[in-house]
Amino acid sequence: MKKKKVLATAALLLCLIVSIGTAAAYFTDYESAKGGAVVHLKGQTEMTEEMDGNHKILKITNTGETDMIVRAIIIGDAGRIQSIAGDGWSEGADGAYYYGKVLHPGEGGNGDATTQLRVNVRGGDSDTDDFEIIVVHEGSRAVYAGSGKPGEEGQKLTAPDGWDADAVAKIRTK
Repeated sequence: MKKKKVLATAALLLCLIVSIGTAAAYFTDYESAKGGAVVHLKGQTEMTEEMDGNHKILKITNTGETDMIVRAIIIGDAGRIQSIAGDGWSEGADGAYYYGKVLHPGEGGNGDATTQLRVNVRGGDSDTDDFEIIVVHEGSRAVYAGSGKPGEEGQKLTAPDGWDADAVAKIRTK
């Protein structure tokens, strides 16, 4: 009886020892990812900015292949920014500035462009008084509700996630 127990224990230990290599291989094996895919979103905007005295002037152009809506978020020292204004621009409830028209694409990246958005900045007390104004512009493909055809009667834009729906509802589609 004692011999059977010793043999059974030895057989069990042998099975465990043989399976340790397989288990270790399973838990330590890895495979590197290979391949990739190019995603063409067709919607693209570019922003140009320049300084004119105490004004930072922004202009956004549709360089893609589809209708776009745009907004600009201006971040900086609140004491430095005196005003933000531009013809066709309005401030949304989320603090971003929305352009009031859909930007249509054009040939060779020369699509519609926004009017200027001017950020009036108070100058420093001395030449060494540096500051930074950060402008983030976002463009989103214009998604139309209803028939899906731009410019038709009753046509409305759908607001992208995170965008002020009231501000997007005021954007003209023509």
